[in-house]
This record gives sequence, structure tokens and C-alpha cells, in this order.
Amino acid sequence: MAFTNYYIVLGVKNTASFEEIKAAYRELAKKYHPDKNPGNKAAEDFFKEIQQAYAVLSNTEKRRRYDLKFNYGDDRPKRKPANSVPYTGNAYQYAQQQARSHNKEKRQNEDPENRSKPVNSENYYILISIGIALLLLYFIITFSNK
Repeated sequence: MAFTNYYIVLGVKNTASFEEIKAAYRELAKKYHPDKNPGNKAAEDFFKEIQQAYAVLSNTEKRRRYDLKFNYGDDRPKRKPANSVPYTGNAYQYAQQQARSHNKEKRQNEDPENRSKPVNSENYYILISIGIALLLLYFIITFSNK
């Protein structure tokens, strides 16, 4: 099944605004409307294609999904099923892989507020810097009074 480029169908750029898309649609709809071209099957088919293109490009959410699909081949990232851990031939390793996969799934389904967040290494550097600063301040205060 060939993927139809709706921008080419309407004769607009892919950066066209809603007004440009609307104007192009109206112009083509008037030209290829079945009432203006009675008995012309090609004009009728093209009119249906124009309508489909306008329906997609005039709706912002549909247009966003269409652009993603057109540019990247699909509008959602590919994801392996949860239990798609390959069997390596070693039953012990396979059981461990399954357990890790199950635990990972369980952690992802937990309530975000209860889940412990991964600690960022920057946080450690900040804490260490504050600790050193406090230690230096303590020594400065302690030895400056003597």
C-alpha cells in the first residue's frame, strides 16, 4: 500500500498554515466536485482523496500524527512485548532474565510517588561541596577565635 502525500495532493508545502490548506482545499474541491464533473470517475476519486487530505491536515492532532508517520514511518515508537526475553538455552539464565523482566515491569507499574527516584550524580557533587564548605567554615571559625 503506497503512502499518499497529502501535501502534494493539496498542492501546498508541508509548512503550510491552516488558511493555506483551507484555500487549496476549497479551490480543488470546486474544480473536482462530482457535480461539476458528472460521470468522471477519476475526478470523483480525486475529490475523495482531496477530502481525506483536508480532513487529516486541517485537524492539528491528526496532522501531527500524519507528519510523524510520513517522516519516520510510524507515529509511535516500537516496543517489544513484556515477555519477549529470548531463550538462550540455559534454563538458569532464562529464569533470571524472566525475573528481572518481571521486576522491571512491576517497578514501572508502581505509583510514581512511592517509587524511589534514581539518584543523580550531580546531587552527590552538590552535597559533597556543601559538606566541604561547612567543614572549612567550621575550621575558620574555630581557629580564627584563638
